[in-house]
Amino acid sequence: MAYYSDVHETAHTWDVYATLMERFGAWRRHRRTLRELRQLSARERDELGIGTSDFEAIAHGQKIPDRRS
Repeated sequence: MAYYSDVHETAHTWDVYATLMERFGAWRRHRRTLRELRQLSARERDELGIGTSDFEAIAHGQKIPDRRS
């Protein structure tokens, strides 16, 4: 027979696992975005109006100011 504490522990374990998997997925997306941004040429970065110092902010999903003339 399953007791409440066993069921509660199992549910908590799955919550922890799900949280870890979400964080791992976010970390992988962040790394992939950085890798793709680093592959841009200087000309492509200029056309997009971004600099290498903007890469971390972009990878974190933050907005950057528009520097294009």
